Amino acid sequence: MNTINLKGPRRVFCLTLIIGTLAGLSFAYPPDPDNAALLYYQAYLMYPQPDNATRDMVDQLATGKMAPNEQIKQYIKSCRATIDYATAAADMQHCNWGLRYSKGFSASFPHLAQARDLSRLIIAEARIRAAEGAYRQGFDDCLTVLKLSQHIGDETIISFLVSIAVGGRANNCITDILGNMPADLETLTWLKSQLAQMPTRVLSVKAALKTEKETALKTAQLENMDELIEALEPGANKEAALKKIAELGGEAFLEKNRDYYAKYMDSLQATLDSAMPYTRIYEELKKLSDKPGKDAVEDPGATLTAALAPALSKVYGNEVRAKTHSNAIKAAVEIYILKATTGKLPGGLPVGLPKDLFSGQDFGYEKKSGGFVLHCLGKDLDKNETHSYEFGVSK
Repeated sequence: MNTINLKGPRRVFCLTLIIGTLAGLSFAYPPDPDNAALLYYQAYLMYPQPDNATRDMVDQLATGKMAPNEQIKQYIKSCRATIDYATAAADMQHCNWGLRYSKGFSASFPHLAQARDLSRLIIAEARIRAAEGAYRQGFDDCLTVLKLSQHIGDETIISFLVSIAVGGRANNCITDILGNMPADLETLTWLKSQLAQMPTRVLSVKAALKTEKETALKTAQLENMDELIEALEPGANKEAALKKIAELGGEAFLEKNRDYYAKYMDSLQATLDSAMPYTRIYEELKKLSDKPGKDAVEDPGATLTAALAPALSKVYGNEVRAKTHSNAIKAAVEIYILKATTGKLPGGLPVGLPKDLFSGQDFGYEKKSGGFVLHCLGKDLDKNETHSYEFGVSK
């Protein structure tokens, strides 16, 4: 077989021709997804499902109840693809989980359990990294989980509560890393910047309340009675329940209940929208939560509201608690920065720091052996306690 042996100028000419031809062609990958949920779902599909013992170790490590060991390190290493996909998802702005809200009270939210698992996994990695001295990488993992908590959203009360729980796990880990790392002004300044650049949309129970209202009003229709009865009492005798509704007036009864419910939910929304301090809002929500049950004794139109209305004072308490915890973290970072700059903890709390939302005032500040404490000055009425946040200082 004859071969062509190109040498010298002819070879240079041919190579130039080939390169020029290839350069004229356009090569491009298909676009990556622009919806974070698609990457989260893929991350979970790639998640090497642990046995019960390993799952327990992940949970223990993520909550700071055990130190990393070789076995858990190897397992977390096997989850690299899962963590990479989840991290890429967290860095995206848009996240639509593709949930069927039209299913009303029977809608499923399988992503919530998956999000909890992913957050535990990523926080476990954060604690391993911090234990190995890679503090910034540990903080990076915590920031990923904070972004995930934002993506979980507040469209429903259950998703709102899960987002708070996931964000709290990240804040606890940040607290522990801050207390164990040596003074490092560069890393602390970077962390302050990263926390300030977190998504600006603040999760609120108000969004969940809107969804709750729309779902209930849609479901409280004669054509949706099966779904409503199942929501009120799973496994109930639907035929007997429908007969009872007919005896109470059928559509007229439901219309009165829809009207009462809409006005009641509007009163909850107005309370949350008010400029009242935490204590006044909490007390008003508590008072409102008792009203439908009392009214239903004399007014059948309050019956469904008494059964369906959320215990909003508790949910609101969770919101204020979570936001106050986040504010304490941000305030603590400023104190750590002062410590890294001056070599000692400040004698008093600097002005202009994020506040204790239970009181609306600055946190109380106390230096202690081995660190400092930020005290809430207002009481958490839901928990009947006053919160304190302890921060260690590495020697």
